[in-house]
Amino acid sequence: MKLITTVGTSIFSNSDVPYNDYKISFTESDWNEIKKEPIIETVTGWALREGANASAEIASIVKIQKDLKQPIEIHLICTETIPSRLAAECIQGFFEKDDTIKIVSIQVIKDLQVTDKKTFERGLANLFQTITTIAKGDWKGIAFNITGGYKAVIPHLTVLGQIYRCSIYYVFDEGGDNPSYELLKMPVLPIHFDWVEVEPLIDYLKDGFKKDENIKKLLFLFEKKYIKEKQNSYEINKTKEGNSQKEIEINTGELSVYNTIYQRLLINNLITNELDITPLGNWIQQNKDARPAGKTFLGDTMELFVESYFNQPKKHPLIKDYMTQKKYDVKGKFKIDLQSKSITLGSGAIQIGDIDIFLKNTITQNDVLCELKSLSTLSDYKKEINTKDDYFFQLKARSLKYLQDHPTVSKVEILLLIYEFQIKNAGKKIQEKIEMYDNTKNVLEHLKTIEQDNDLKEKVIFNIYGLQKIQSFDQYGAKRSLYEMKDDANIFSKITI
Repeated sequence: MKLITTVGTSIFSNSDVPYNDYKISFTESDWNEIKKEPIIETVTGWALREGANASAEIASIVKIQKDLKQPIEIHLICTETIPSRLAAECIQGFFEKDDTIKIVSIQVIKDLQVTDKKTFERGLANLFQTITTIAKGDWKGIAFNITGGYKAVIPHLTVLGQIYRCSIYYVFDEGGDNPSYELLKMPVLPIHFDWVEVEPLIDYLKDGFKKDENIKKLLFLFEKKYIKEKQNSYEINKTKEGNSQKEIEINTGELSVYNTIYQRLLINNLITNELDITPLGNWIQQNKDARPAGKTFLGDTMELFVESYFNQPKKHPLIKDYMTQKKYDVKGKFKIDLQSKSITLGSGAIQIGDIDIFLKNTITQNDVLCELKSLSTLSDYKKEINTKDDYFFQLKARSLKYLQDHPTVSKVEILLLIYEFQIKNAGKKIQEKIEMYDNTKNVLEHLKTIEQDNDLKEKVIFNIYGLQKIQSFDQYGAKRSLYEMKDDANIFSKITI
């Protein structure tokens, strides 16, 4: 079990060892000089004589280990101050010879101090990043000890622990000359982070949002008072001296859309007025991989929508020839020879994945294996190319398995449907976006080579279509758009690579 423990300075207060001279911000050069002084040895020696009640952090760690009844690894979280780092060193010295409690890291969190709000917010973002790195996705093996450190950090770590259903510990004492620390374990509450609500916002948290010309123009015009709001729209402020329609070429419709995006990000505390990403926004960016591979948090619901859409008689002209068929369950395993790019069905440890939707092309009469992937997550597949996790091998295995199970079928079509939730009049077409991002384009070019694969040549047709779901920009916009079947809410396009 990994115990993330925030560190304060109670060990100095309890020991009566002066530390006011060290109340300075943390720098490596200062630290390298100060750690040579006897304060660490002096306070650690006192703590060892005093025992577990030497500090709130030490007392809490000892009590938590007894509560967990197993060896624990401690990650000490320090503020960016010298006293916090000194205290962590003393705590590490106290447990140096303990067999059940091991201090495995001391983390000094950059900018985690209370000199000003902006610096503190950067510190929080760095704190979340550090904890995420420590957890490595295994939150069941994480517990929080929020006894020491800045009290301003406690609510943030409490919420984080509740979201991931981690044990959260805190000790308190009644004060006095002989502290008696009592352990409090917070119950896990039935709450979770609703990723669906932030789904429409995630892709606007990229650094590119701050550089977006529409957003920069919007902020510039408001700052200079060149435009003003009027009945949910915008107009040129003709009272502004030296201002003219020609000087400020704007599309008020597009500007309204981008202002809506900007306001939604502000309301949800994901960006600041200056377009800097907040700690919450950073945390969402860091943890967006919680989404299923290649999909959004609405991926399963999107599958239901697409299946229903293909099943209706009146469809978009581009996909009017496709109809849904009875679902085909793929079962089996396979192994890969990375050098030859060949696979062997029926052996190995890799499970053949499910086909999202099974269709029929009513013109060619080909059976169609339809796969849904989110545009925003396609680039994630770039790092897996030519590895055992390469999505190419999954498509190949599913195609070969289907042909093996249906000996009368000579050719199948793979239809890759790339989707995204789009605000009306905001952003580019999917084809344009693919051309902008090399990783996404490279992934699609790689997948397209399945048509020339030695085992599938002339047995597979690979087609790519785009689907932009038009949504209102509110917290339920994406979810609500999945029930909309009208053509103006579903923009299909043929993608060429």
